[in-house]
Amino acid sequence: MAFSLAQALPEAGTVPFPWAPQIRRAHLAALRLRLAVSVAAWLVVGGGVGWTTAVLTWARPPEWLAVVPSGAVVAVLVSVVAVTAIATLDGIGPALVVVWGYGRPGAVAASGYCAAPPRALRGLGAVAAGAGLSTGLAAGVATALLTSTGRGVGAALVAAAALLVSGIIGLFVAVSLPRLVKAWRAERRRAAERDRVYTTGSHVVGRVTAADYQGYRLDAQPVFRMTLEYPVREEIRRVEFLHADHPCWAPLPGNEFDVRYDPASPDDPETTVLERRIVGQSFDPDTAPLRQGRHEGESFLTTEAPDWALPDTKASPARVRYLLYRACTVNAVAAVLVAGAAVAWTTGHGLTPWWLVPCLLVMSTLYTCHAAWWWGMLRRADRVADRLWSPTATAWLGCGLAGAVVATVLVSVAPGAEPGGVVLFTGAAALLAGFGGVTNDSVPEETRWLTGDTPPPVDEVRQAIRSGDPEALPRLAARHGYRAGPRHAP
Repeated sequence: MAFSLAQALPEAGTVPFPWAPQIRRAHLAALRLRLAVSVAAWLVVGGGVGWTTAVLTWARPPEWLAVVPSGAVVAVLVSVVAVTAIATLDGIGPALVVVWGYGRPGAVAASGYCAAPPRALRGLGAVAAGAGLSTGLAAGVATALLTSTGRGVGAALVAAAALLVSGIIGLFVAVSLPRLVKAWRAERRRAAERDRVYTTGSHVVGRVTAADYQGYRLDAQPVFRMTLEYPVREEIRRVEFLHADHPCWAPLPGNEFDVRYDPASPDDPETTVLERRIVGQSFDPDTAPLRQGRHEGESFLTTEAPDWALPDTKASPARVRYLLYRACTVNAVAAVLVAGAAVAWTTGHGLTPWWLVPCLLVMSTLYTCHAAWWWGMLRRADRVADRLWSPTATAWLGCGLAGAVVATVLVSVAPGAEPGGVVLFTGAAALLAGFGGVTNDSVPEETRWLTGDTPPPVDEVRQAIRSGDPEALPRLAARHGYRAGPRHAP
């Protein structure tokens, strides 16, 4: 995508990170999925915490739950979901930077600053988590009140405390949500206006007259204060703005930008759209000052290009396909084995304890979804790597769930938990817990190079993935057979 001048003005304090429309749409879909999963996961966490607290402090569980230490079962399973819920929050900020195309300095890292989303959208993940947690907490306590015995003064105190906490969190959500909705709609309007100007605005070519490194980096990309001159009617306009790119594409005076503006408002930074040209340009060869990083008091040099542009990190297409087929096969076999364990347990012991077979079926479902995810990677390597069933998310959820249910089996005194069945189940759980080391290689990264034997020049790839032209990526694929896409963005 191109970027509007308003996103890059020095006084705005933000830096553009332009991406192609296909990359933005893919990350937007992944962001919506992540937010939905986050709300659902925190809903489960809140419900489990509320119910377990009530049961362990003042109530007796109903008879149908008395076959196992129910509070302990819910507690360990909720702790697993909590790990997943926390993990869902990690990628919301970076996704917002990609979707809206600009960011600001955030957390300090060894290579500089991490790009944070626009200030107006701060707290989006916290609001999603708060909405689920508040609702779940109230629902969990209410369920305990309705289904358990032993209510009294203690019940009232616990219920009141839980509802107070739920209300405080709900108040935070109620106050923050309108602000976030307003900011989201404003970003959508800005993006639509930017796309309109890119498509229908007047087009000229601007030239860089100065490019000064600002002494810091965002997402390992040096930030430059650039001066650009371009003609508007019969005048020469001069603008200053911030721009970030990797050291290998460090700008020099004379570099060119495509400038598009609305003829009705040529001075409006919101309707002035810039897009840097990469192919055919010259770049600063002295990249050492741009790569200086510091960690624990020691200096080091960061990489001068993104991972996909470094020739020594590219795997051969044959190896990538092998890794993908291996991961798909291992997960499919594991899904069958765990489902078989559920069938074997049911045949020998029935549905006692009640929670064991559902846990095994959840594990088998995770394996099945993971196998389908890997197959999708094989079929289309330019999709977003960070999906619900991505290796990291599934590894955390799978390993945590395996550990939780195994621990529950070992402490359970449920009838029918015979040694043979426990061994069978524990073996299946151990198989699941070990899958991370078997399949979670660098395959998601390496699939970016599932292409022909001769990749296109990195300058062409860089220009295509940051172009506002929706046909840039298809042209790259048609010309070189190179499927660039969402995985080239952070």
